[in-house]
Amino acid sequence: MWVRIKVPYLGSQIHRVSVPDDLVKWSREWVEYTPPVYTDQKVHGQDWSDPEINDGRFKPAWNSIDGKINRVSYVCQYSFDTKTLCPLNPIGRTGIAGRGLLGRWGPNHAADPIVSRISDDGHLEFVAIQRRDNGEWAIPGGMVDAGENVSQTLQREFAEEAMHGVVDKESLKELWSNGKELYRGYVDDPRNTDNSWMETVVFNFHDSEGLLKNVDLQAGDDAKALPMNRGGGDRRAAPDINGLTSLKIDNLSYQTTPNDLRRVFDRYGDIGDVHIPRDKYSRQSKGFGFVRFYERRDAEHALDRTDGKLVDGRELRVTLAKYDRPSDERGGRGGGSGGRRRSRSPRRRSRSPRYSRSRSPRRSRSRTRSPPSRDRRDSPDRRDRSASRSRSPPAREDASSPIGRRSKSRSASRSPSRSRSRSNSR
Repeated sequence: MWVRIKVPYLGSQIHRVSVPDDLVKWSREWVEYTPPVYTDQKVHGQDWSDPEINDGRFKPAWNSIDGKINRVSYVCQYSFDTKTLCPLNPIGRTGIAGRGLLGRWGPNHAADPIVSRISDDGHLEFVAIQRRDNGEWAIPGGMVDAGENVSQTLQREFAEEAMHGVVDKESLKELWSNGKELYRGYVDDPRNTDNSWMETVVFNFHDSEGLLKNVDLQAGDDAKALPMNRGGGDRRAAPDINGLTSLKIDNLSYQTTPNDLRRVFDRYGDIGDVHIPRDKYSRQSKGFGFVRFYERRDAEHALDRTDGKLVDGRELRVTLAKYDRPSDERGGRGGGSGGRRRSRSPRRRSRSPRYSRSRSPRRSRSRTRSPPSRDRRDSPDRRDRSASRSRSPPAREDASSPIGRRSKSRSASRSPSRSRSRSNSR
């Protein structure tokens, strides 16, 4: 017997079917499985979207390059539903069929550039943008357009989001020629459905020649800041925040509440605040939270004892927060102290799953590490389990995959469904 999840699919009133962990794989027979079929109206008729599967004029070349559209999955050769003839998500059941907010049947491809350098004082730095709509930090990135190869997408997205559209080809020519692929595969995205899903390629472009010193980095339209951010370092080096020490808890289940977190952590010391950010429209947990202790030693003790602890079927990922929750998430409704949630836009160049109120349905997708969906696990070769849909990094991703550390954030200024940006670690 299955039940419906309380939180609807992004920007809709359609609820996913709850998929038990042991029934995620298509190889497991589930006769009673009848998920709702949903494709957002904003997706229909766009130049970046497919027609309905039963449109007689729609004759795609599945698992191959279909004209200008890449329908090849990085995961495997996908199969099809014998009744609807729709492609099937290679990771398994998600609790909802159709395309949701995604344009293509089958894989929807994206690309994410990580541009880094070593600073004069010896620190590793990388280019990041701060989203204008929610204040979160993100790696520039976007959807691959029809007829575009991945290298073109990487350069275009970086120019649009980190150079305000001003392309300085000569200054960056050498940088783009030395890219190193870090990840190619499935992305645990809250927009994924049984028949449409996100995949990406992540490249690192390391500036070892000081080329970026001669490049004018400017935030794009949906960003308000764009510095070189420092990476690495000791996880215990985080500063106190407002007199408290804040832990960031990733990989939370949608069912986990602030009270649940308090019960897990209050045995280690006095807690000043517990907060789980929630989406502005769906009120769904973003898949991560903050627990703040009055004493730093209590926070460090809690970190050591709770990192990897199972809560609601998910392994917690606990670190000392590099910054507190955004000030615009305080004082509202929601988990803990409440919070303003980020908007979601169906699709544009920024890949974040967000819903835009004002722009036309285009493609937005700047990288914030998209939170895992209730329907997915971290990677195709992981154990058979269903990851709850959350906006935090996918559960226990491969350490080599930057996808495991990104949270996908979307631009309110971009248009509907193509949004998907990843945020840096907190």
